[in-house]
Amino acid sequence: MNTHRFEQWQDKALLHGQHALSDVLRELVHRTDPPSLDRMDVEDDRAFLSPQLFAHFTLTGHGRMQDAVAGEASDGIAPAIPIGPNWLCLAHIPQIFARLFTAEGHAVPHLVSPAWAKRHQMHALRAWHLISRHCKRLAKRLQDSTRHVYLFHACQPHSFASLSAHGAMFLNVPNEADEVFFLEDMVHQGAHVAFNAMTHDKARYFRVKPHLPMSELLGDAAETRSVYSVFHALYTYVLIADVLGAVLEAGVLDGRQTHELRGRLAYNLLKFRIDLQNLNQPSIFTAKGQLLYRRFMAHCLHHSRRHEHLVQGLDLSNQPYNFSYAHFVQSNLREELQWSAA
Repeated sequence: MNTHRFEQWQDKALLHGQHALSDVLRELVHRTDPPSLDRMDVEDDRAFLSPQLFAHFTLTGHGRMQDAVAGEASDGIAPAIPIGPNWLCLAHIPQIFARLFTAEGHAVPHLVSPAWAKRHQMHALRAWHLISRHCKRLAKRLQDSTRHVYLFHACQPHSFASLSAHGAMFLNVPNEADEVFFLEDMVHQGAHVAFNAMTHDKARYFRVKPHLPMSELLGDAAETRSVYSVFHALYTYVLIADVLGAVLEAGVLDGRQTHELRGRLAYNLLKFRIDLQNLNQPSIFTAKGQLLYRRFMAHCLHHSRRHEHLVQGLDLSNQPYNFSYAHFVQSNLREELQWSAA
């Protein structure tokens, strides 16, 4: 599959989108607190792409601007570790992001124990090493768009990324998770962060309103996402398939982890096909949007063919919304025993 033009589009769209978002924040700082602007490097887009700065304007609208501008490192409550040149991994949700949880009716997650934090920060670090080793260009895009990885443990919400805190991802980490969980979830949420920038100008891609409910197109009240959300999902499937497929082919994980990775790849491709079918309505897209949709479809076909021998015959019928390895083992026990012995 020739991916050169798609790779070029991602690089250019991310650069353009990040610059456009930084211009929005630059103007907001100028209007609301000119003295803070004087303390910032106005030529440096990165200075205006802080998740805390986005949250200051979209979630709180109060407090000291300099706190939002300077809010890059750990607040001292929980340790932060670097997992990439520009990434910090923290196991505490700062108060400035509280509305991301409470607006949806959830409580702000409790502070986790230092041992829990350290264990999963190391899992995140090992996952990042695998991503950066086996998918270098993809890893660079995630580095260029993401600043903070926040870990939490709660019943709800699921892991997420939000334009209201652009540059941050929030991962709901199961207690039993290891680097295989982070391989998928960091790429998943990092893809959302990057794609928010890439598709900053939504009118270039959609003929319909991007936030049109999919339920209106499908006649299915159970589908609660918007057209734009499902389009986002297609991009996440692309990156997840790239990473999981590359790590599987490298053969660097043990038998149990390889088994889980196969299950995650199979489930990702299943959801990929379903969402492609649901968005297979040309009237939704502009010419640019349709071109991107066709690229996503080609990617799905490529990975389905390339990894057919790894995912064929796996039983995914008992999976919840997010992949569960415990459920996967229940329905693929013989496979699990074979791969654990490998």
